[in-house]
Amino acid sequence: MRAAFDDDPTSAPYRVGEYRAPNPVIERRQRGVFVVRDRESLPTITQFLPHRLDAHAASSPDAIFLAERRDGEWVKASFLDMQRRVDALAQGLLERGYHKGDRVVIIGRNGIDHAVLMFAAMAIGLVVANLSALSLARPGGREEAACLMARVGPKAIACDTDMLAIVTALAGSRTLIALDAASLGQWSAPPTASVARAKRGLEPGDWAKLLFTSGSTGMPKGVIHTHRMLAAAQAAAAQVFLNSDVSHNVDWLPWHHTYGGNVNLNAALWRGDALWIDDGLPAPGAFEATLRNLQDIAPTFYSSVPAAFQLLVERLESDQRFARCFFSRLRGLSAGGAALSPSLVARVQRAAVAACGMRIPFGAGYGLTETCGLVTSTYWLSERPEAVGLPPPGVELKLIPLDEERYEVRVRGPNVTPGFLDDEAATAAAFDQEGWFKTGDALAWVDVNRPELGLRFAGRLAEDFKLANGTFVRAGRLRAELNEALAPLVRDVLIVGENQSEVGALLLLSEAGLKLGKAAALLQARRAIADFNAVREGATRRVARAACFESPPSMSTGEVADKGSLNVVVARRLRQREIERLFSEDYSPMAEV
Repeated sequence: MRAAFDDDPTSAPYRVGEYRAPNPVIERRQRGVFVVRDRESLPTITQFLPHRLDAHAASSPDAIFLAERRDGEWVKASFLDMQRRVDALAQGLLERGYHKGDRVVIIGRNGIDHAVLMFAAMAIGLVVANLSALSLARPGGREEAACLMARVGPKAIACDTDMLAIVTALAGSRTLIALDAASLGQWSAPPTASVARAKRGLEPGDWAKLLFTSGSTGMPKGVIHTHRMLAAAQAAAAQVFLNSDVSHNVDWLPWHHTYGGNVNLNAALWRGDALWIDDGLPAPGAFEATLRNLQDIAPTFYSSVPAAFQLLVERLESDQRFARCFFSRLRGLSAGGAALSPSLVARVQRAAVAACGMRIPFGAGYGLTETCGLVTSTYWLSERPEAVGLPPPGVELKLIPLDEERYEVRVRGPNVTPGFLDDEAATAAAFDQEGWFKTGDALAWVDVNRPELGLRFAGRLAEDFKLANGTFVRAGRLRAELNEALAPLVRDVLIVGENQSEVGALLLLSEAGLKLGKAAALLQARRAIADFNAVREGATRRVARAACFESPPSMSTGEVADKGSLNVVVARRLRQREIERLFSEDYSPMAEV
């Protein structure tokens, strides 16, 4: 059976699951504006995240909530374990004089102790500000962290034990908390009725956490997250994702980022799933840890960014034993954080069919920090890998036409932030007169005549630029199309050419491209680009010049975001010399690297 599907995996059946059909309501307004919402409404939110922990501790006390590697072995924490530790630490915080509205900064890797402090603080109404641990290693990262701490004004700062020396220098006179079981135990006390009273006193509009934007176009903004936001995002997702079985997800995405901290972690807590904390990263050398963890656990659900799937599929294609293990009980895949290449999805499905005789449902989504990571998702069995879905109940989109196919997207709903920390001007600028949040992104219909197929991501408006003749380059769309044309040679491309007469691209080679060697890979890529250009009209849709990145972009420089995707604005700034060489008179389309 499997051999019959080798050439055409799209004819293979899907692994059976339970799905809700898309049910959008499309309202047409003047001047080509659409308002899109789900036909169902979102019920009133009556539980927040701390209450969900209590509920699962009562109904499934021994079920795994979180697991992490320590000294090579998996250490697991059940829902009851977590509730007991969270309540004890919450009591200790109350006894030390922490009150509703006080703020706590956490700078640490994902981990059980990190989660204990975060949920204990939320349970009694404290505000948790998650900062990037990776940023401390970047040039200027410590100074930025100190600035963000000052803006938050925390009563305490928590960090991993190996960061204490660095954070102590940044913290000044503020209280320091080490993120390990012994230290948190010293902060804990036997829970009293005060903890339960604090949980009952949580209000929908109370601040729960602060997450900071990447700051690629300016100083990072502190995005306010209320208890209503965090709960509404999960309640809306639960209303359209119908699978009631417990999921086991292996996840590396950092909790200071909305995908890791608001989507994957909170989903496990809300649904009662198991989250296995991955100590790997989607980067050469660091991904081996992820592969080991995936082989250990054989997840039932895997949600990550395209950069991780690009590295994963190379192992799936080269190691049948690993592939059989990975797909052995997998019920679903999901991607977010960047555009997903159709050819990448096809490669994953081909590997799935070879390993288990079936395709795996592969969804995608679109969201922002300001929306708890949720705007749209493909919660149905979609055959369109470019689709990012439709809004779930409670979330509304306003689509404002930009051109013949793209729409600026604005969003409204209980999952949307009320604004930014101590920044009234930025808050006012972020909303239009009707109260819609302006995302700065573009979406387009997968098929304008079939809205039930959903929307697709059409680029970030800030990444578009003009050529010297004044015509706009839709960099996001061109990037996605070129990535597809150059697969599997490249992991990503950087579209450049602002104020030039033509468009250029810097190519980030994949493992497959690197095995060929830079010169051979670039020659092959330029031939593919010539074929790409041959069927396209206009300078804004063609790529006239291409070269490889002279050095790999990294998280330490900020070129690669913590979620693993290329930060276009930062990369263009840091690669200015390479871009200048690409557009110099010495450039030759057939030159070697």
